[in-house]
Amino acid sequence: MIRAGHGDVKADLVISSGRLINVATAEIYAAEVAIKDGHVVAIGDVEHCKGPDTRFHDANGRYLAPGMIDGHLHVERSKLSVSSFAELVVAYGTTSVVSGLDQILVVSGLEGVRHFLDEANAGPMTIHWGAPCKTPYTMPRSTVNHYFGPDDHRATHEWPECIGIWETVREFIQEEDDDVIEALEIARRHKLPVFGCSPMCKGSKLAGYASAGIRLDHESYDVTEALEKMRNGMFILIRESSISHFLDENIQLATKYIPQADHRISLCTDDDQRLEENGDQEHGIGIWREGRGRPVDLTEGGGKTARQDRPTRRGTGFFGRCLQSHPRPWRRKEVKKEHRDLSVRRQCSLLSLGRPSLHITRAAKARKICGSWKSSMGSSWKRHDMARGICPAICSGKGINAVVIVCAG
Repeated sequence: MIRAGHGDVKADLVISSGRLINVATAEIYAAEVAIKDGHVVAIGDVEHCKGPDTRFHDANGRYLAPGMIDGHLHVERSKLSVSSFAELVVAYGTTSVVSGLDQILVVSGLEGVRHFLDEANAGPMTIHWGAPCKTPYTMPRSTVNHYFGPDDHRATHEWPECIGIWETVREFIQEEDDDVIEALEIARRHKLPVFGCSPMCKGSKLAGYASAGIRLDHESYDVTEALEKMRNGMFILIRESSISHFLDENIQLATKYIPQADHRISLCTDDDQRLEENGDQEHGIGIWREGRGRPVDLTEGGGKTARQDRPTRRGTGFFGRCLQSHPRPWRRKEVKKEHRDLSVRRQCSLLSLGRPSLHITRAAKARKICGSWKSSMGSSWKRHDMARGICPAICSGKGINAVVIVCAG
């Protein structure tokens, strides 16, 4: 990657004539993007990266944006495999998620989580794994197949996917649960952050909770609670799930109360069962757009979550490994028999910017499993090498034209 960035090794692909949404500086400007082996190696003037074998794609003035990061959700609650879940959300721009896989842990233990992460690593969506403070989240301990405790923290904090401790429930801190306190100490020795779960936590309870080193919280029932947590040094994830609707209320942090601190606010679903209709974070992004009004705000959420959760990235700034081909989720009835061996055009809604048209770069096939249609690619779904081509989502509508070339984390 270093030699490709210097131009000593030429890029596989250069995207030109695009408008780059830079979430690191909150700017939108004309820039080219150079990609080598699926990684962004240069942005801006990339003339030095071009060679005789470099492929070129004309973005024709559309936006280039990194993918969104869902800051907190339970992937397994979708009842889908990782590959199938990725098919639904990646096409809408969510390319990385932060998840604890705690419901996999209590059934299948570390072996089940390792299998889940390995499947994700073979696909287009990145899982940044938060090791649960302990599972199950009960006092006293309830009966499950696998108890996740301090010994498991020692074994997993070296995993490359582990980015910290997940779901640190307020009651565990308040009652000074021995296993949770030990897990926090293990995390500190590994220099990993601690993420919270503290609804209705204010006053002295919040002071004690924050003193345990909780870095981030995703459970605030109203804007005053979220504001008090921010004033105590926490990052805030605004949750908008299928059941708990906190976005309309808590978005006031950025639009009314402390817009100057909006870099400490991001979005999560936790959990949205309307994936096929809403595309994971799409509903929240639509509200964010109405409240803020600038195109850059639509994609800043991913960069903010990256700063809060500290997932490791490679490449140029927040754009490392960000341009990836990906297939689009589909329904069997949409595929005509004569098109089985051709690229298939799909329609979906993307970040409320308009109606995108995605082109699948390989034939679409399906089989029926348990009454629902699922891609036959399954766990064999591999990352596409950028040298084989890109799969842009080309949007137009509401005065905005956008190409979202999504990232894999």
